[in-house]
Amino acid sequence: MADDAKPVPLVLKCIVCGSISTLKRCSRCKRVVYCSREHQLKDWPNHKPSCCISKSEIGGKRDETSSSANSVYQQSHGGANGITTNGTLKAVCDDQRGMNKNETSIARDERGKCLVEITRSEILDQPNTHTDLETDKETDKVLNDKTNYNQLRTDQKDDSSTEYTAFDERPFIERNFDKPKSKNKRNIAKFVVDSLKNNNFCVLDSLFEDDHVERILAEIKSLDAKSQLKTGKLAGGRTSDDNNEKVLKSEIRSDRMAWVDRNQQDIPEIGRAVERLDSILTDLNPLLEGQDCFINSRTKVMVTCYPGEGTCYRRHVDNPTRDGRRITCILYLNRDWNVQTDGGLLKIFPKGSDDHVDIPPLFNRLLLFWSDSRNPHEVQPAYRTRYAMTVWYFDEMERNKAKEEKCHLESMRIRGNIALMEKDRIQQEIDSQAEKAVGSLSKQELEALAALTRDHPNPRDVLSEMGIADCIQDVLIKALEKV
Repeated sequence: MADDAKPVPLVLKCIVCGSISTLKRCSRCKRVVYCSREHQLKDWPNHKPSCCISKSEIGGKRDETSSSANSVYQQSHGGANGITTNGTLKAVCDDQRGMNKNETSIARDERGKCLVEITRSEILDQPNTHTDLETDKETDKVLNDKTNYNQLRTDQKDDSSTEYTAFDERPFIERNFDKPKSKNKRNIAKFVVDSLKNNNFCVLDSLFEDDHVERILAEIKSLDAKSQLKTGKLAGGRTSDDNNEKVLKSEIRSDRMAWVDRNQQDIPEIGRAVERLDSILTDLNPLLEGQDCFINSRTKVMVTCYPGEGTCYRRHVDNPTRDGRRITCILYLNRDWNVQTDGGLLKIFPKGSDDHVDIPPLFNRLLLFWSDSRNPHEVQPAYRTRYAMTVWYFDEMERNKAKEEKCHLESMRIRGNIALMEKDRIQQEIDSQAEKAVGSLSKQELEALAALTRDHPNPRDVLSEMGIADCIQDVLIKALEKV
């Protein structure tokens, strides 16, 4: 089983020819990649209407954040040896203002649009799926310079008067979801973006061939038969992947799950499906104008099984703390599903509305939605085995910022530990010197001091009047008690 903490970069492709070699990005909008300057010029008439400077670039922050995050993140993990010296700690905390070594300006045409070389060596954390939403109230806090991750988590818990949110009991409402005009890749990308912009979610039925989906289901069942699916945990840490902060709460989440790599030899059909999802999500970038979003990487694949018997996942938001996950993609794998008898309904509760959207987990149904607080959702109790596979796609800027903040929190923790260690060391040195000082007193001197303090209500006052330091008094009093 693949380690769920390993990174999975997204494969970007030239929008003209589909090549994945020597890619270059339009740095004006940062949403489209090309394999050459010639292909960028060729595509300019098509790309020009949607090419605009991103909001973050106008603010002068996106490039600075993106260029520094990877090196800061790697330093915060200290390579093979971890953070063990003051020099390494300084490297973690120092500002990283230089251009990312993975992005090199190589050309500029007459329109002033710089092409930036893209490489795929960036390291990303693996989030541990969702974070529970413990209150009916929407949490709409954004991390900034004055709000840290720990405070956000504390605020969420303090707002809750119950352990979890009760399931929505409103009756199932069947909807006829819109369909794309064709399965052409660009047409699907436009349909997805339009649906996300208008509805905050998108449903695509029968995107894959049915026999392909059957083989995906067989692979997941095989993993489950080998006991590779484990009880799901709630996310932990600033980037949602800190093992020490992951928690098991079966009353909130009771599915079984496993993280898998699409390149694993025992799941080729899952790998094929993810490759297609990567291709579709890459094509979203030129169309995400106004969303201040650039999809450049993703998680590994999470395969899940709700084994019936009322297993569920109560209301939650996938990414309430801005860990970088921008779009959630779920492929359902359940033949002949009837929510009236089988349960397992996914309910989305759109932000700012009392309405709800009911989405049955039907076979060969792909669901995409914004991973943030716009889409609180729940998986209602399932009374029949329910399978799915999920992938989260990262926004470049938000993910890099989350990693930087994780690095900052880690450096603060290390500084605090060092300060405590230094305090302990100094206290031990003081205690040692005090014991030496008291040990140097003769028996007669100790008896004289004992006579002076024996009948006094507060022996420390006597010792202080004699000019004996506070740090010695504790050791001295213990010695006088033995006289």
